[in-house]
Amino acid sequence: TLLEYAKQMRVEPNQVSSQIDRSPSLTIFTFNMAYNLRIGISVLASLSLSLRGTAEVFQKEIEGLRDDVECGCTFCEAMAKRGSIFDRMYVNIIRAGEISDTLPQSFAILATL
Repeated sequence: TLLEYAKQMRVEPNQVSSQIDRSPSLTIFTFNMAYNLRIGISVLASLSLSLRGTAEVFQKEIEGLRDDVECGCTFCEAMAKRGSIFDRMYVNIIRAGEISDTLPQSFAILATL
């Protein structure tokens, strides 16, 4: 769970939400990914759908993210390349979701922070 992750990273639970970038584009992206993955849309299709309603600069980063995943990178590896958008905690929560096959839940957790 997120609380266990916070303890493992030696972060106080009330500090977890302050570590995630709250840019409007990232918030929209996170909610869109949580919803799309939960209803069964693939990661690549979800990335394409997530381009809508975000700033142009953010759209280019998401296109790069999608391209990296298409070329064989894991989702979290592609995100880690974009450290200015996805901080270490965000990437690690996504990594945990990929490994445990709970990616929709991982995005849902991030969406509530």
